[in-house]
Amino acid sequence: MSQKKSLKRKHAEEETYKKQQKLINMNQSGKSHSVLDEPVYVVHYPGFPNHDEEVLQCEAFERFMPATEAYVQKAKAIYDKVKKETAEKKRGKRRSCRPKGVINKT
Repeated sequence: MSQKKSLKRKHAEEETYKKQQKLINMNQSGKSHSVLDEPVYVVHYPGFPNHDEEVLQCEAFERFMPATEAYVQKAKAIYDKVKKETAEKKRGKRRSCRPKGVINKT
């Protein structure tokens, strides 16, 4: 009996959490958090549609850099470097379609 009650309680807690999550998402259109009345920034990660992150304004000042020209150029340089390195890795992994041991007859 106690195990059934604990499962029901756990399920009720999960449902409450899901409802709270929906309320936060509904109130997000007004750009404020439902409990704290604080602006919320939504961080979207390209390529990951289900992993958007909600960041409160008080946390944003600690996590985000100001959008100055120097920071923008630094971020672009890092992005270009990583993109170039991944392209080189992909290029190195490509193999010929010709099976081993086949001799070209020309």
